[in-house]
Amino acid sequence: MTKKIVVILAGGFAKRLGEKSANTPKVLLPIRGIPFLKWKIDQLRKENFNHLVLSVHHLSDQIETWVEKEKYNDIKITFSYDGAIPLGTGGAIKKIAKELNQKILLTYGDSYSPSGYSNFFDDFESRDTLASMMVYKNSNLYDRSNIKVRNGLVTNYNKNGNLDHLLEYIDHGATIFNPKIFEQYTFPEVFDLSLVFEKLILEKQVSGYIESQRFYEIGSISGINDFENYLSGIESKP
Repeated sequence: MTKKIVVILAGGFAKRLGEKSANTPKVLLPIRGIPFLKWKIDQLRKENFNHLVLSVHHLSDQIETWVEKEKYNDIKITFSYDGAIPLGTGGAIKKIAKELNQKILLTYGDSYSPSGYSNFFDDFESRDTLASMMVYKNSNLYDRSNIKVRNGLVTNYNKNGNLDHLLEYIDHGATIFNPKIFEQYTFPEVFDLSLVFEKLILEKQVSGYIESQRFYEIGSISGINDFENYLSGIESKP
């Protein structure tokens, strides 16, 4: 079986959620009575991803205990730890990519794509870039758009977004990396993933995979409400 590896960044402090996540990791927050992480893992299992790496830091013991109790047998789940000093999103993925030496799908621990990730993963096979980013034509609708795509390539990425009308797309919380990135380019041990994008975009090494459906996130109270409403709509369909 072909290795389909996915990394979930689940080490953040979720400061925007305040007391809601003070004692509970964001990925374990209940969404319609089910931990958010279960929604993600169940989706990945259906798409035949067979190795999940959880990059953890804050309240990691709770995440480990939950995974152990769930007793997943059809997907390999391992953990990657920042250590005493948080490595940042870039440092965390650099560490994992070097250890696995396989192309990996990276998703954020608070994002959810209704259409899944399998087509995105397969599409990367036809690309000659070192990375691919899943994007949605948002036009500042659900949040500030932060990406420009031209001729199949991401040509501009603003992590925080702005009101520039040229940035029509928003990142979907999913990226695929070829581990060769960390052989060809030099990065510090602690850094943000945006630094990787900055370098690769300049080298025309980031494809833009345009997704037709919006994504959901639970990094904010309004995001949680939106995701719960989406799930309610799915459950109410015949």
